[in-house]
Amino acid sequence: MMTVANEAVIRIKHMIASGELSPGSRLPSQDDLAYRMGLSRSALREAVRSLTAMNVLVSRQGDGTYVSSLRTPLLLRPLGFAADILPDDELVQLLDLRAALEPYAAALAAARITTGDAEALSTLVRRGAPDAPVSDFLDADLALHRRIVELSGNEAVATLVEAISPPALQPRILGTAPPADLRAATYDDHLGIVAALTTGDAEAARVTAAAHVANVRRHLLRTLACDGSLTST
Repeated sequence: MMTVANEAVIRIKHMIASGELSPGSRLPSQDDLAYRMGLSRSALREAVRSLTAMNVLVSRQGDGTYVSSLRTPLLLRPLGFAADILPDDELVQLLDLRAALEPYAAALAAARITTGDAEALSTLVRRGAPDAPVSDFLDADLALHRRIVELSGNEAVATLVEAISPPALQPRILGTAPPADLRAATYDDHLGIVAALTTGDAEAARVTAAAHVANVRRHLLRTLACDGSLTST
């Protein structure tokens, strides 16, 4: 059953979608808006709080409430707030989502990458070499993946990947001290991805990125099985 506050959320969103309220515009006062909608001020306040938490609205102290920029990264960012506290067995589902997004992003990046971009990615790969300090390996891995999805030019994909791959999750997936075989495999995977990107081969970039995420997923499944955190695959 829809609550009055939920109805207010829907109606404010409709005002935005219809163009009655545009990005950056100031909302009418809560008294005026509640009167226009035929709702209580308490229901409207709850709706405004909800939409503010979703980055649809922004409150400016002493100045009122405004529609946000409505840019994709801003609206999708709240998706990542709880990703780093998911139960261990649900991390596999995040990797399944990454398996759908990252190969697509890598294929897009292959058509956009510049010589400078390729050199920067190669530097990150070398920084995450198997014999590098653990902190460098983890930092380089995170930075490499984020840079590749950024190079895709698709803000929605880049934001989603960033949201489901917060830094706090990385040691839970790869381990606080990633084993030597995983580090070596990750390094080889990264070399292959960057090589495909450098040559502008979209299909090779897609395939190598997909294989890499699959390798990480298998590592996580083995780790969870050993820990007893996984009840089924």
